[in-house]
Amino acid sequence: MDSTGVFWVGTYWGGVSTFHSSTQKVEHYPLYTKDSSLVTPIHQIACTPQQNIWTASHYGLFTKKNTAKHFELLLKKRLVSIAYNQQGRLFVLTSDVIHIFDDQSFQQVG
Repeated sequence: MDSTGVFWVGTYWGGVSTFHSSTQKVEHYPLYTKDSSLVTPIHQIACTPQQNIWTASHYGLFTKKNTAKHFELLLKKRLVSIAYNQQGRLFVLTSDVIHIFDDQSFQQVG
């Protein structure tokens, strides 16, 4: 759930769905590969205080900025986990390395 009370749910069938508890509205955001295939499944979501949404999948890392209408592929790599810390950095774990994203660029660690 983000700071406005919206629930973000990664789906198995390709994308992210939201549930707005105040209005009972449900929305779906499909995520596509560069060749227009649906990305399945979405296995982890991180929300920032600025309402930016990050999703992890086997295809890669997608992000949706708070004012954007769609998700954008930021890193094409099989992801294991993502975590957002209080200092504003996103940690992205792949099968072989950790990336740190500081809202400007990625830094590879290890």
